[in-house]
Amino acid sequence: MSEAFFQHAFYIGNYFTAFSMRLLLLLTVYVSTELVFGEEAWITHADNPGGAAAYLVEYASVWYQTMGSTASVALQLMTDALLIYRCFIVWNNYAVLIFPCILWVGTLGLGIVELAASGAPNGDLFVGLAEDIGLAYFSTTIGLNVLATGLICGRILHLQMRTYASDRTRRALRYSGTIPIIVESAVPYTLSGIAFLVSYGIGSPISVLWLSIYVMFTCISPQLIILRTMGGVDENAIEELERQPSFDHKSPLNSVDDRQI
Repeated sequence: MSEAFFQHAFYIGNYFTAFSMRLLLLLTVYVSTELVFGEEAWITHADNPGGAAAYLVEYASVWYQTMGSTASVALQLMTDALLIYRCFIVWNNYAVLIFPCILWVGTLGLGIVELAASGAPNGDLFVGLAEDIGLAYFSTTIGLNVLATGLICGRILHLQMRTYASDRTRRALRYSGTIPIIVESAVPYTLSGIAFLVSYGIGSPISVLWLSIYVMFTCISPQLIILRTMGGVDENAIEELERQPSFDHKSPLNSVDDRQI
């Protein structure tokens, strides 16, 4: 392998390591603020008039809650950007990115407005104006999740159908099976987002639980993608699949040099 290859791999490895650490930091901020808010409501101010429920509503816009919400919005924007990047990797076509990028810019704007509304005095993500803006924000970002997941799943399934019958090399098999599709397209992230959006839209109390699960997968799903990328599954594997002939049973099984993997 050339020196340029190792330099590129070193750069990519450092970038994704830093990216992964930022995701973990943002998730830590979100979880920490939620823990502090819960401790304040159920332990420190347990004797608050109206109980913990009244305390949660009264202090929903406290400064550290706004900080936690900001961390979750930043986490979502980074994860969605990674999904858009993976869309480009599997499609290798800038035209596919146009609509996802428009949605990403929309989530950025709505996220800022949602943070301003929920962080205002007496603001609450689950009540009033902040709830309406939050519904628009989550609908946009989860719509982007669904779109990106569908694009990635569809492309990988297409490549599998085109190459699996004729190619059994190790590189081709890296994108075969259910697990690669689930990981690459961040299916758990998207499904948990849909569950949260439905419960949030109908005003169900369980939406709080689904929001926590959704935020967890906002960090976990990209970490899994990064692990696969750091393990050698990158755009080269997709490019190799694209070069394989469609259902050509006469093509040699060892057409890919394992030294290139």
